Amino acid sequence: MNAEEARLALAEYHPFWHVDQIPQTTAVLFVVAEKDTKVNNLSNAVSASKLLKGPNGVTTIPGATHG
Repeated sequence: MNAEEARLALAEYHPFWHVDQIPQTTAVLFVVAEKDTKVNNLSNAVSASKLLKGPNGVTTIPGATHG
């Protein structure tokens, strides 16, 4: 993906717009890197987990980074 494609993909990325479409019967586990400095994945995962109606959780991989 080149820089322009990445910019367009990011501009169209709105995961919170679709959280309410996940059925209450669907279990979701967010797995994020503890030391992810590229994006705020841990905070986003926690926020999304609070919006989900079904069983969910957030776990981190200790020492892991974004890559």
